[in-house]
Amino acid sequence: MSKPFIPRYSRVPSHFWTDKTYSMWSDRVKLAGLYVTTCSHRHLEGIYTLPPEYACADLHWTMKNWKSALTILQESNFIKWDDRAKIILIIDALRSQAPENENQADGAIRRILDLPDSPLIKDFCVIALEHCTRKGVSMAAKLFVQRLLQQTGTQLPEQTPPLLPEQTQTQLEEQGRLLNLIPLTKSKPPTKQTPPPPPPKTDPIGRGQWKNVYGNPKDYGYD
Repeated sequence: MSKPFIPRYSRVPSHFWTDKTYSMWSDRVKLAGLYVTTCSHRHLEGIYTLPPEYACADLHWTMKNWKSALTILQESNFIKWDDRAKIILIIDALRSQAPENENQADGAIRRILDLPDSPLIKDFCVIALEHCTRKGVSMAAKLFVQRLLQQTGTQLPEQTPPLLPEQTQTQLEEQGRLLNLIPLTKSKPPTKQTPPPPPPKTDPIGRGQWKNVYGNPKDYGYD
Protein backbone atom coordinates (compact mmCIF):
# COMPACT_ATOMS: atom_id res chain seq x y z
CA MET A 1 0.00 0.00 0.00
CA SER A 2 1.50 3.31 -1.03
CA LYS A 3 1.98 6.08 1.49
CA PRO A 4 -0.53 8.96 1.35
CA PHE A 5 0.67 12.07 -0.39
CA ILE A 6 1.30 14.86 2.13
CA PRO A 7 1.93 18.16 0.35
CA ARG A 8 4.46 20.68 1.61
CA TYR A 9 3.77 24.37 1.47
CA SER A 10 6.02 27.42 1.30
CA ARG A 11 4.71 30.88 2.06
CA VAL A 12 5.11 33.54 -0.63
CA PRO A 13 4.56 37.07 0.75
CA SER A 14 2.03 39.11 -1.20
CA HIS A 15 4.51 41.95 -1.69
CA PHE A 16 6.34 39.66 -4.12
CA TRP A 17 4.02 41.07 -6.78
CA THR A 18 4.07 44.72 -5.66
CA ASP A 19 7.62 45.31 -4.46
CA LYS A 20 9.27 48.06 -6.49
CA THR A 21 12.33 45.94 -7.30
CA TYR A 22 10.55 42.66 -7.96
CA SER A 23 7.90 44.24 -10.17
CA MET A 24 10.65 45.36 -12.57
CA TRP A 25 11.90 41.80 -13.11
CA SER A 26 11.21 40.04 -16.36
CA ASP A 27 8.74 37.15 -16.33
CA ARG A 28 11.66 34.73 -16.46
CA VAL A 29 13.26 36.22 -13.33
CA LYS A 30 9.92 36.27 -11.50
CA LEU A 31 9.52 32.58 -12.30
CA ALA A 32 13.03 31.92 -10.99
CA GLY A 33 12.17 33.79 -7.78
CA LEU A 34 9.01 31.73 -7.31
CA TYR A 35 10.92 28.56 -8.12
CA VAL A 36 13.62 29.03 -5.45
CA THR A 37 10.87 29.91 -2.96
CA THR A 38 8.55 26.96 -3.65
CA CYS A 39 10.58 24.19 -5.30
CA SER A 40 10.75 20.70 -3.79
CA HIS A 41 14.39 21.23 -2.75
CA ARG A 42 13.54 24.20 -0.52
CA HIS A 43 12.91 23.85 3.22
CA LEU A 44 11.16 26.09 5.74
CA GLU A 45 14.35 27.84 6.87
CA GLY A 46 15.21 29.00 3.34
CA ILE A 47 18.79 27.71 3.03
CA TYR A 48 19.36 24.52 1.04
CA THR A 49 21.45 22.89 -1.65
CA LEU A 50 20.30 23.45 -5.23
CA PRO A 51 22.50 22.04 -7.99
CA PRO A 52 21.91 24.17 -11.11
CA GLU A 53 21.24 21.02 -13.13
CA TYR A 54 18.20 20.30 -10.94
CA ALA A 55 16.81 23.78 -11.49
CA CYS A 56 17.32 23.55 -15.24
CA ALA A 57 15.60 20.16 -15.35
CA ASP A 58 12.63 21.39 -13.30
CA LEU A 59 12.19 24.59 -15.33
CA HIS A 60 13.19 23.13 -18.70
CA TRP A 61 15.73 25.94 -19.06
CA THR A 62 19.22 26.10 -20.45
CA MET A 63 22.06 26.64 -18.01
CA LYS A 64 22.62 30.09 -19.54
CA ASN A 65 19.06 31.18 -18.78
CA TRP A 66 19.24 29.85 -15.23
CA LYS A 67 22.53 31.59 -14.42
CA SER A 68 21.25 34.84 -15.91
CA ALA A 69 18.13 34.80 -13.72
CA LEU A 70 20.16 33.73 -10.66
CA THR A 71 22.49 36.70 -11.10
CA ILE A 72 19.57 39.15 -11.10
CA LEU A 73 18.09 37.53 -7.98
CA GLN A 74 21.42 38.02 -6.24
CA GLU A 75 21.82 41.62 -7.38
CA SER A 76 18.30 42.34 -6.09
CA ASN A 77 19.19 40.97 -2.61
CA PHE A 78 16.52 38.32 -2.98
CA ILE A 79 18.95 35.44 -2.50
CA LYS A 80 22.58 34.65 -1.77
CA TRP A 81 24.34 31.91 -3.73
CA ASP A 82 27.44 29.88 -2.96
CA ASP A 83 28.59 28.47 -6.29
CA ARG A 84 31.20 26.20 -4.70
CA ALA A 85 28.86 24.47 -2.25
CA LYS A 86 25.77 24.89 -4.48
CA ILE A 87 23.84 26.41 -1.58
CA ILE A 88 21.11 29.00 -1.97
CA LEU A 89 19.88 31.30 0.81
CA ILE A 90 16.54 33.11 0.52
CA ILE A 91 17.21 36.29 2.46
CA ASP A 92 13.66 36.97 3.71
CA ALA A 93 12.51 33.36 4.17
CA LEU A 94 12.47 33.49 7.97
CA ARG A 95 10.58 36.78 7.96
CA SER A 96 7.51 35.09 6.49
CA GLN A 97 7.99 31.52 7.78
CA ALA A 98 10.00 31.12 10.99
CA PRO A 99 9.84 27.87 13.04
CA GLU A 100 6.56 27.74 14.96
CA ASN A 101 7.14 24.68 17.12
CA GLU A 102 9.92 22.49 18.48
CA ASN A 103 9.63 19.89 15.74
CA GLN A 104 10.10 22.50 13.02
CA ALA A 105 13.09 23.97 14.86
CA ASP A 106 14.66 20.51 15.31
CA GLY A 107 14.26 19.70 11.63
CA ALA A 108 15.70 23.05 10.52
CA ILE A 109 18.80 22.70 12.70
CA ARG A 110 19.34 19.10 11.58
CA ARG A 111 19.24 20.13 7.92
CA ILE A 112 21.55 23.10 8.48
CA LEU A 113 24.12 20.89 10.22
CA ASP A 114 24.00 18.53 7.22
CA LEU A 115 24.84 21.32 4.74
CA PRO A 116 28.31 21.50 3.18
CA ASP A 117 30.62 24.08 4.73
CA SER A 118 29.71 27.51 3.41
CA PRO A 119 29.95 31.18 4.46
CA LEU A 120 26.20 31.34 3.85
CA ILE A 121 25.63 29.44 7.10
CA LYS A 122 26.99 32.37 9.11
CA ASP A 123 24.95 34.75 6.93
CA PHE A 124 21.90 32.65 7.77
CA CYS A 125 22.65 32.94 11.50
CA VAL A 126 22.78 36.73 11.22
CA ILE A 127 19.45 36.76 9.39
CA ALA A 128 17.89 34.35 11.91
CA LEU A 129 18.98 36.58 14.79
CA GLU A 130 17.21 39.50 13.13
CA HIS A 131 13.97 37.80 12.07
CA CYS A 132 13.48 35.31 14.91
CA THR A 133 13.87 37.72 17.82
CA ARG A 134 11.49 40.44 16.67
CA LYS A 135 8.18 41.14 18.34
CA GLY A 136 5.40 38.66 17.60
CA VAL A 137 7.47 35.59 16.70
CA SER A 138 6.87 32.31 18.49
CA MET A 139 8.86 31.16 21.49
CA ALA A 140 10.03 28.25 19.33
CA ALA A 141 11.61 30.72 16.89
CA LYS A 142 13.46 32.53 19.68
CA LEU A 143 14.80 29.30 21.13
CA PHE A 144 15.69 28.16 17.61
CA VAL A 145 18.19 31.03 17.34
CA GLN A 146 19.88 30.12 20.60
CA ARG A 147 20.29 26.48 19.60
CA LEU A 148 21.33 27.43 16.08
CA LEU A 149 24.24 29.57 17.29
CA GLN A 150 25.31 26.96 19.84
CA GLN A 151 25.20 23.95 17.53
CA THR A 152 26.82 25.65 14.53
CA GLY A 153 29.47 27.24 16.74
CA THR A 154 28.75 30.62 15.18
CA GLN A 155 30.11 33.62 17.07
CA LEU A 156 28.28 36.91 16.54
CA PRO A 157 29.67 39.20 19.26
CA GLU A 158 28.38 42.40 17.66
CA GLN A 159 24.94 41.06 16.80
CA THR A 160 22.19 41.69 19.35
CA PRO A 161 18.43 41.68 18.91
CA PRO A 162 17.31 45.08 17.64
CA LEU A 163 15.51 47.48 19.95
CA LEU A 164 12.21 47.91 18.17
CA PRO A 165 10.07 51.00 18.77
CA GLU A 166 7.52 48.87 20.63
CA GLN A 167 10.12 47.42 23.00
CA THR A 168 11.22 48.96 26.25
CA GLN A 169 14.72 48.51 27.58
CA THR A 170 13.36 46.09 30.22
CA GLN A 171 11.72 43.97 27.51
CA LEU A 172 14.98 43.87 25.57
CA GLU A 173 16.90 42.76 28.66
CA GLU A 174 14.39 39.97 29.26
CA GLN A 175 14.74 38.95 25.62
CA GLY A 176 18.50 38.81 26.08
CA ARG A 177 18.18 36.64 29.19
CA LEU A 178 15.88 34.28 27.31
CA LEU A 179 18.29 33.85 24.41
CA ASN A 180 21.37 33.93 26.64
CA LEU A 181 23.04 36.12 24.02
CA ILE A 182 23.47 39.48 25.76
CA PRO A 183 25.74 39.93 28.75
CA LEU A 184 23.59 41.94 31.12
CA THR A 185 25.88 43.77 33.54
CA LYS A 186 24.77 47.08 34.91
CA SER A 187 27.54 49.59 35.22
CA LYS A 188 28.10 50.86 38.76
CA PRO A 189 28.21 54.61 39.34
CA PRO A 190 31.72 55.89 39.96
CA THR A 191 32.59 56.03 43.63
CA LYS A 192 33.34 59.45 45.01
CA GLN A 193 36.89 59.64 46.31
CA THR A 194 37.41 61.12 49.76
CA PRO A 195 39.82 64.08 49.55
CA PRO A 196 42.99 63.92 51.69
CA PRO A 197 43.30 66.07 54.82
CA PRO A 198 44.47 69.65 54.15
CA PRO A 199 48.24 70.21 54.07
CA PRO A 200 49.95 71.93 57.01
CA LYS A 201 50.20 75.68 56.47
CA THR A 202 52.86 76.51 59.10
CA ASP A 203 55.04 73.42 58.80
CA PRO A 204 57.17 73.54 55.59
CA ILE A 205 58.59 70.06 56.16
CA GLY A 206 55.15 68.58 56.76
CA ARG A 207 53.77 70.44 53.75
CA GLY A 208 56.56 69.04 51.56
CA GLN A 209 55.84 65.52 52.74
CA TRP A 210 52.13 66.06 52.03
CA LYS A 211 52.97 67.07 48.44
CA ASN A 212 55.13 63.96 48.01
CA VAL A 213 52.16 61.81 48.97
CA TYR A 214 49.17 63.65 47.46
CA GLY A 215 50.58 66.00 44.83
CA ASN A 216 49.46 69.57 44.17
CA PRO A 217 47.16 70.94 46.92
CA LYS A 218 45.24 72.99 44.32
CA ASP A 219 44.04 69.74 42.77
CA TYR A 220 41.97 69.25 45.92
CA GLY A 221 40.85 72.87 46.33
CA TYR A 222 43.48 73.73 48.96
CA ASP A 223 45.68 76.83 48.94
